[in-house]
Amino acid sequence: MESNFHYPKITLTKENKNYITFYLKGKRYRLYNGSSLGINIYPNSFSEPDRYNAPIYLHLKSLKACKRETYLQKLV
Repeated sequence: MESNFHYPKITLTKENKNYITFYLKGKRYRLYNGSSLGINIYPNSFSEPDRYNAPIYLHLKSLKACKRETYLQKLV
C-alpha cells in the first residue's frame, strides 16, 4: 500500500454521529454507512446503546476493503 495511506479510524461528531475516516494520497474519505463497501449497514440509524457498537463492524469492513487493491483503485 502507499506510504501516504492512513488506516481508518472511528470518529464521533458533536451530534453523536459516527463515521469512518481515512486518508489516501492526501485526500480525506469519510464513510457514514456501508453502501460504498457493498454492505447494508447504517450505524447512525441504530438506537443509542447499539450506536456505539455498529461503527466497529463498519470499521472492520473498511479495513478489509482498504487492504483489497480494487476498492482503493475505485476511490482514486
